[in-house]
Amino acid sequence: MTMPKIAHFIIVATIIPLFTTCITPFTPEGLHTQGGTLVIEGDIILNGTTIVFLSETEPLDSTSPTIYITEAQIFVKSDQEEVYPGVLVMEEDAPPHFVIDTQTLPFDRKYSLCVTLEDGTQFVSDPLSPMNTPEIDAIDFLVKEEGVDVMVSAHGDQHASAYYKWNYSEDWEIASRYPTNLYCSPTYILSTYPTPYPILYCWKSSKSSAILIAKTDHLQSNTVYHKINSIHCTSDKISYLYSIEVEQISISREAYIYWENLLRNTEEVGGIFAPQPSEMIGNIRTVQNIDDKNIENKDVRVIGYISVGTAVTKRVYVSDQDLGVYRQPFVCYAFDPSRYPPDRVPHPFDLGYLPVGNAVGLNVEWIYRDCVDCTLRGGKDKPSFWPNDHE
Repeated sequence: MTMPKIAHFIIVATIIPLFTTCITPFTPEGLHTQGGTLVIEGDIILNGTTIVFLSETEPLDSTSPTIYITEAQIFVKSDQEEVYPGVLVMEEDAPPHFVIDTQTLPFDRKYSLCVTLEDGTQFVSDPLSPMNTPEIDAIDFLVKEEGVDVMVSAHGDQHASAYYKWNYSEDWEIASRYPTNLYCSPTYILSTYPTPYPILYCWKSSKSSAILIAKTDHLQSNTVYHKINSIHCTSDKISYLYSIEVEQISISREAYIYWENLLRNTEEVGGIFAPQPSEMIGNIRTVQNIDDKNIENKDVRVIGYISVGTAVTKRVYVSDQDLGVYRQPFVCYAFDPSRYPPDRVPHPFDLGYLPVGNAVGLNVEWIYRDCVDCTLRGGKDKPSFWPNDHE
């Protein structure tokens, strides 16, 4: 699943009138948009799952959390009047989003995304024919002194689109520097855990939120080689075992221009000499049903561009030994009681140290906790697809 790419944004969009219809009457109750410009993010993926985020724009300097809209009706509709409804999903580590099963949609149709808010406001994307996406050739890791650049390469034939967009999810394993079977309670009682102790290996994950696009229309061949991520040499991501799964989709020239303008608006807005925000022209329209006719409502603005097509994915793994660039950002100090007066030696547990050893009372050493307990830097749940087993 991709993460939303528009969290805080200066409202600069104006919508060019272009009417298209696919809305059916619907009058839900409750939540309104509270005055913000609606942001619709997602692509219709014919060979997979369509994921849609609904949110509201906020000023760039806003410190308020992003407002996500959950009370809405969402569906994909074909030019043959086939309807594919969406379902709201609430997950602990992800924003609220809508999921639509679109993996069996026929390729010989045009498709639109339709959204109806709880106050009855309706939105529809332009009907588009699906685009096929070429395979990902490779995911490479370019090692530099300050870290690693993650590169993706792909190529298409002369009939394929010259415009690409990527998302990715990354997972990584963290291994504690000092394995131990000991546990210290807040009352300083040492006990032994069975092997393996559950603070030795941990996992974390994240998803891309940047706008990742590239084009090849200026090249002699439709071949792309593009950086999608950078990892600093002190990041836990490359401390033990790292994995990235990249999703690639082909997009149209119009979609590329939209994302390029959005990228410039979010990254280049600065002082008085900075480029002024470009006009955001997406392919989503606001409509209202009047006398059984869908009429565009220019007074309600919306930001978003919905592409339609197939997606390809590729996952790779790389270890710290493969890269050889990781530098631990902290020192694994051992507790030294000689630094304190003999009658005032504090308990090492109170100073952030944890016991290292195999049994209580036998060669117990106290080491800085970040070097012993990986849960301080990650979670305990191993991904189901993870390639190794430490049992």
